[in-house]
Amino acid sequence: DQPLKMVMLFDTSYSVAQRLNFERRAAARFFERVIRPQDRAAVFSVSTEVAVLQEFTNKVQLLVDATRQLKAQGATSLYDSIYLASDYLKPAEGRRVIVIISDGGDTTSGKGLLEALAQAQKSDSVIFAIFTGSPWPSENLRDLAAERALESLTKETGGELFKPRLPDGRRPGDESDEVSLKELDRTFTDLAERLRTQYVLGFFSTNEKRDGSFRKLDVRIKKPNYVARARIGYYAPKE
Repeated sequence: DQPLKMVMLFDTSYSVAQRLNFERRAAARFFERVIRPQDRAAVFSVSTEVAVLQEFTNKVQLLVDATRQLKAQGATSLYDSIYLASDYLKPAEGRRVIVIISDGGDTTSGKGLLEALAQAQKSDSVIFAIFTGSPWPSENLRDLAAERALESLTKETGGELFKPRLPDGRRPGDESDEVSLKELDRTFTDLAERLRTQYVLGFFSTNEKRDGSFRKLDVRIKKPNYVARARIGYYAPKE
């Protein structure tokens, strides 16, 4: 029942132009499923510049209207957007979540991957990502660095990376048909379930230093066939 505070980062660079229409439609259904009266979501557009299309709101129609403003343009400042979203979430009460819809490529950010990740960890935000890049088996046709960046961002904050797939190897949005939309819709449904399933564990650290250092955590489950998705650590308070 913890309130959800979520920032949606939509990659609107030219590299994802084909898929924007499908993403808008699937996101609209996602907002309808997820947002409750106590929740708040915001919509950011990510191209060369990062723009806030909708501030925090629990009104689904305003969020849907914001996705209709998404237009393909420019390059991608993904890491800058994560850094800004983390700052935006810091004062928020509740579960802080960043959802990235992107192929993971970054070409114009002033911040680096590690800076973006550190800021997300300091704001206690969990990152989920829906990968919209190439699904081809051949590594020569894929941007592996971009994929690994998304994997790192999600894994190290306790989130998850989703990779929508179509039976014949297409990626959602490559064809103007309902099959593409259904696959993206299924992915958003899985994401909605993850956002509603969380266990909170607390502990008292024996390290009382207030030095702002990063401290690693390792969460394990004794029961076979279960996997824990948890942040890999946290930043200690600093005086």
